[in-house]
Amino acid sequence: RETYKDREGEELRTVGNGIKLLEGYAEVYRNEPFKVVEVNGKPGIEIGFVVPIDEILYAGRLDTLVEWNGDLVVLEHKTTGRIDSGYFKQFNPNMQIDGYIFGAEAYAGKKCFGAVVNAIEVWKELKRPTEKSKKLEDHFARNPENRNERQLQDFTTQIGLIVSDVEHCEKVGEEFGIDAFYQNKHQCRSYNYDCPYKDLCMFGENERIIEQNYKLEKWEPYKEEGGEA
Repeated sequence: RETYKDREGEELRTVGNGIKLLEGYAEVYRNEPFKVVEVNGKPGIEIGFVVPIDEILYAGRLDTLVEWNGDLVVLEHKTTGRIDSGYFKQFNPNMQIDGYIFGAEAYAGKKCFGAVVNAIEVWKELKRPTEKSKKLEDHFARNPENRNERQLQDFTTQIGLIVSDVEHCEKVGEEFGIDAFYQNKHQCRSYNYDCPYKDLCMFGENERIIEQNYKLEKWEPYKEEGGEA
């Protein structure tokens, strides 16, 4: 209630629905099959990490590190407007999940047996529910994602290629005095929302647009609360 504000025209992601969702989650998962791992004497929640990939420092933030049946596992929360039979197919292959498993393993110094995608469907109450309408537990689902050593090695290779592309764009930009970068135009509008950087791609680095729509700051996802790495 204190930090989230309803969006104009948004019927699902509202404060009221958020409270309902959390109460439903607590009811469905009243007895959890895991325990949260402690990191540096604190619960392993929202863990910022930095791990090396050759000469690259790969940084990120894990939702939760848990011990599940004695194994180290990443619990990754995902909200969605719909959970159906094909929902979890998007997570394999998926570089974000690859990175979480790789990062957790390197950070903890022990084998990470995968990630559990913790899907949470945001729903709107039906005025006339029927027998076929979803029950409370149908709005929540979990699915394990595992990666073998070859897949994690492929992930590190892909990261190297991405960084190489970024460095190439920077070099070309400096040499010719232009903005040189790859545009992923397949994602300019996704899930009924514009990419937050769409205006920059369309109008260039217009000072007025930057001043109105953006805040320039260094992204440091690995920083813990209070500024300590």
